[in-house]
Amino acid sequence: MSDLSEHDSTFEANLRQEKLLRTSGNSLMLRGVVIALFGLLMLLNPAGTTRLLMLVLGAILMVDGIALLGSAAQVPSGHWVRIAFLLPGFLLLCFGLVCIFYGAQMLTLLTVLVGIWLLLTGIQELTSGVRQGFGACIPALLSLLIGILLITSPWTNLNRLVWLVGLMIMISGIASFWLGLKLRLIR
Repeated sequence: MSDLSEHDSTFEANLRQEKLLRTSGNSLMLRGVVIALFGLLMLLNPAGTTRLLMLVLGAILMVDGIALLGSAAQVPSGHWVRIAFLLPGFLLLCFGLVCIFYGAQMLTLLTVLVGIWLLLTGIQELTSGVRQGFGACIPALLSLLIGILLITSPWTNLNRLVWLVGLMIMISGIASFWLGLKLRLIR
């Protein structure tokens, strides 16, 4: 009797594991399709994708700013915490509006700032990487190169960067779909 109940519990555990793998496989396949489609959208229309992302960013910043202003209204007048909510709330609201109405200019500014950051990071990594050999310098050289490209031609290179990210996202989606398919086929 003990052997039979032990066999039943092992059988039930295997069934639960198989069901879990199938469910996980379905989720990964759906995730893969959605991610791959988003990556394809980025490949086909990088400028439109960046504009859409700026609109979404602007909306998120505005909602966050309004929430902080609402929190400031709950704090008694004259309390220092009120200013801690008012100032960032107002700034986030303004920044969100700028992202929505002047998205291209804001995106260009952000691209140049990222380029400057990559340039400075590349210089710092290069100075510390020289002592460690050529292999340690490769990321630094890439940072320098991408930083220079983003600074000298921000909009063109931003579209290329979005295209590369879109390609990476599409490949990630396909890999997720493939993994989900493999999980579904496990018996």
